[in-house]
Amino acid sequence: MDTTVTDSVKTLTNVEASFPPGALATNTVIKVAEIKASEIVSKMPTTIFKAKASTVEFSPSTTFTKPVTITIPLPLTSSKVGRCSLTPS
Repeated sequence: MDTTVTDSVKTLTNVEASFPPGALATNTVIKVAEIKASEIVSKMPTTIFKAKASTVEFSPSTTFTKPVTITIPLPLTSSKVGRCSLTPS
């Protein structure tokens, strides 16, 4: 990512991360890896938890100096529409 301009990375399944100028201290290569829902192993029983969408891993681990926008499309599998909210730590 170029630290002087807005830059973004997008996968074939439309997972996207957008970085504003100055979000990274130095030019950095950001990688996005998707883990398919069928490959996710949970410690909870599948009657309680079953992944409905892919899990996304961004690397390298880093701290951003400005907020970044991460977009993860969620499948609509019923008439009930849910919301997903991510809070940066």
